[in-house]
Amino acid sequence: MVEHGPLANLVEAQRVLFGVHADSRVLQFANLGFDASVSEIFVTLGNGACLHLASPEDMAPGQPLLDVLRRRRITLVTLPASVLASLPPADLPDLTTVVSAGEACSSAVVERWSRHGLINAYGPTEGCVCATGTPLTAGDTRRDPSIGAPIRNVRVHIVDRHGEPVPVGVTGELVIGGAQLARGYLDQPAQTAASFVPDPFSGEAGARLYRTGDLARYRADGQIEFLGRRDHQIKLRGFRIEPGEIESRLLRQDGVREALAVVRNDQLVAYVVGDCIDVEAARQALREALPRYLVPDHLIALPAFPLNANGKVHRDLLPDPLTAARSAEHRPPSTATEHSIAEIWQEILTTERVGLDDSFIGLGGHSLLAIQTAGRIEKRLGVRVPLEVLFSGKNLESLARDLEDLQADDRRPGDPEALLDELEQLGDDELAGLLAGEGSPQ
Repeated sequence: MVEHGPLANLVEAQRVLFGVHADSRVLQFANLGFDASVSEIFVTLGNGACLHLASPEDMAPGQPLLDVLRRRRITLVTLPASVLASLPPADLPDLTTVVSAGEACSSAVVERWSRHGLINAYGPTEGCVCATGTPLTAGDTRRDPSIGAPIRNVRVHIVDRHGEPVPVGVTGELVIGGAQLARGYLDQPAQTAASFVPDPFSGEAGARLYRTGDLARYRADGQIEFLGRRDHQIKLRGFRIEPGEIESRLLRQDGVREALAVVRNDQLVAYVVGDCIDVEAARQALREALPRYLVPDHLIALPAFPLNANGKVHRDLLPDPLTAARSAEHRPPSTATEHSIAEIWQEILTTERVGLDDSFIGLGGHSLLAIQTAGRIEKRLGVRVPLEVLFSGKNLESLARDLEDLQADDRRPGDPEALLDELEQLGDDELAGLLAGEGSPQ
C-alpha cells in the first residue's frame, strides 16, 4: 500500500536525479504490473515531459527497441541491466539518460552505456520504486558499479542480523527508512510486521524501516555496493555461498558482460554472457581468486540470458548443465527449414550463431519474443507453431523436423479450433501482444 506522499517525493527526487524537464521524451518500457511503470508515468507527466508508448513487439530487446529509441528520439529510458547488456551498440544521438534498474548493473553495461548518461538506480516497491541512485562513468568499470546514495528524504542503513550498523566493507542487510515507505501489505498484518520494523536510528516517534532482504556493503567513499538477495544465498555441501562473490569475479574476466551463479541438481553452476569468452581461462581465474568451495562445478557461456516479460533474468529457464554440455559442439543448419528457423532466431534473439542443438529458450527467448517468432515462422514457412512448442525446449533440429512433417501433411495454418485452444492458454499480456504482432491471425 503506497501512499500519494511517497510518490510525490519520488517525482521530485527523480526529476533531479534523471534531469527530467519539459522537453524530455521518455519511453514507457515497463508494463503496468511492474513498479517501474509508476516512475515512468508520474515522473514524466508530473514534470511536464512527454511519455511515449509502444507495443511489446516494438520494444523487444534488440533491433526493434533500438529502432523505437531512434525513431521517437527518446531522451530518457529505464531498462533492466539484462536488456542493456543484450543491446548492440547503436547511434542514439538524442538519448541523454539511460537508467539501469531492477537488476545488478555490470561493468560491461557501464562501459557500453556511460556515454549516454548512465544512472544506476536501486529500490523496492515497498520503498516506492527507487531508494538510491548514482551516475556512472567509464572510470567505474575498474570495480563493481555502485548503487549510489539515498535520494532526497530517504534514509538507508546496512545492518547485521541483530539490526546493528556494520562497518565499511562488511556485508549486511540493506534497510530503508524515510519518506517513501509504504503503509505495508494489504490485509497481511503478519508480513507487514515482519518486514516493516521500528526505526531506532531516526529519533522520530513511530518511524519505521523496511527490511529489503538485499545484501550490501559500504565503500570507503560512502557509496553502496549491492551484493544480491539474501534469499539467493546458497548453502551447498555445508558451505554458505554468496553468489555475488562469484558473479563479481566473473564480471572481471575479458568479454563477460553478465554473470549469474545458481545451484542446479546439487551442483554450483555459473552462467556467463558476453563476447568471445574463454571459458577455461575464466574458470582458472576463479580457481586462483576464490576458495575451492566457491569455484563452480559448471561454467556455461550463453548467447543471452532468458528473460521474463519485465526484462529480468528468468532463472527457471536457464539451461541444465548437462544439456548445455551436449550443445557445446556446434552443428550448423543444413536443410532449408533449419536455415529459415535459424535466421529468424538470429534476427529476433540478436545472436550471431544458431546450431541444430540450440533451443529457443536456451538462446534467451521469452513469452513476448515467442509471439513474434511464431508469427515470423508462419509467414515464412506457412506453418503455425504453437507457443508451447517454442517453450518445450526442443532444439532447432527437432523443431524443423516437426514443421516439415506439418508441411507434408498439408495442414492449413490458423485452423480455428486449434487456434482457440491455443489462445485459451495465453495470459492477457501475451494475448494483447499476439493480436498486435506480426503474423497475427485475423
